[in-house]
Amino acid sequence: MKTLKLFAIIAGALAVMALSSCEQQVAQKKIEFTFHIEDVTAINAQLEISATGDEAALFRYLAPVPEADVLSVVGSLTDEVKVKEYLKTNGVAIELPYNALLKDLNTETTYVVGVVAFDENMDPFGYRVETFTTLDMSSLTDRAVGDPSNVGNLTENVLK
Repeated sequence: MKTLKLFAIIAGALAVMALSSCEQQVAQKKIEFTFHIEDVTAINAQLEISATGDEAALFRYLAPVPEADVLSVVGSLTDEVKVKEYLKTNGVAIELPYNALLKDLNTETTYVVGVVAFDENMDPFGYRVETFTTLDMSSLTDRAVGDPSNVGNLTENVLK
């Protein structure tokens, strides 16, 4: 009889622990970020960030950083803990949706941009990083910057 009571007490305790862990999992916030990186040239890109899911108390945005610089700190973009800490430390507060023209980038460089969401306790609960690579200088068509079409330069053109 004592064994049966002990078994019932243990089973009850395990059931309470199982229910508690289920409640904690349900309470976790979730968010999904969408990035659109468009019109990438040798020196510029257009960025749009939006999110769906639970409301965040704060978003922090990481402006473009050369991928090599980020990897030298975090080791891998798949290391969730280090990437979240990098975003938290190096990001700036933003509101979503967020739009920006990324200017004065280096040519032929892979950049990392990212965003992290924080709950009311300032614990990160969602993040996303994206990479994009700027084009080489031959992609520029603005004659004020370069002349890949070999039209000529101002010294060759004579006004009449």
